[in-house]
Amino acid sequence: MKYLIIFSIGPVQEFIAAARRSRDLWYGSWMLSELSKAAAKAIHDLPISGELIFPNPETSNDLQPASKFTSPNKIVAVVDGDPSDMAKPVRGALDKRLNALWEDAKSRFGHSGDNGGKYFEDVANQQIKDLIEFSWVSVPIDDSKEGGYAEAREKADALLAARKATRNFIQPTWSSNAPKSSLDGARESVIPKEAYPERNDPKEKEKIENLYKNYHARRGEQLSGVDLLKRLGSPGKARKFKSTSDMAAIPFVQRLRSKGQSLLTELRSLLPS
Repeated sequence: MKYLIIFSIGPVQEFIAAARRSRDLWYGSWMLSELSKAAAKAIHDLPISGELIFPNPETSNDLQPASKFTSPNKIVAVVDGDPSDMAKPVRGALDKRLNALWEDAKSRFGHSGDNGGKYFEDVANQQIKDLIEFSWVSVPIDDSKEGGYAEAREKADALLAARKATRNFIQPTWSSNAPKSSLDGARESVIPKEAYPERNDPKEKEKIENLYKNYHARRGEQLSGVDLLKRLGSPGKARKFKSTSDMAAIPFVQRLRSKGQSLLTELRSLLPS
């Protein structure tokens, strides 16, 4: 019997809400696309009888890691047989791709200063392991009547909305009394306390510099394992992004370039003599 199966991969809103930098937002979106491509590729490569409906890449190469193809976080497929035979390898592909991205991020941890880029590895690994939100539903397709697929799709969408509204509450294995993440306020920081400068610290300047070199963290930022993944992860060459301050200043810079000397004269007239 044929089944319509829909997968939903997250988190989405959490990544958007917790993004403090432009790069955080970009990496969260890019990572979700990579996970979705891994799931779609698992469906495409399965030996069982299945058909990938959405996304619909032109070639299988579009589903390769770090390809230019962008995949949504909702995947639709038709399977002839037990839907769980497809769901299990899809979840396995997600975990494998996430682990690869995490290993890539860890390879970029710096080794500057006394702290040398150390972090609480066990806690960070658990935070990464618990990151993915994976939901799926399946509905049988009645091929005996016209519009069987459309009816199944409508039921599956309704079921998926209900499933996503039903949250799984599991006791985290990585909770502690460490400072919370500055980005999401939920996960614990994995950067050791000694990496941060204290008041009147003789190594204050060195520690501030090493915080950025080792973790891409500012002085007041506590980062979890998920935060470090977004800050240090990259598809190869790290892309450059304008800061939020740069974006806010663009209109002024454009006006300065267009008006030139007349605007400088106007600004000087506003300064106290």
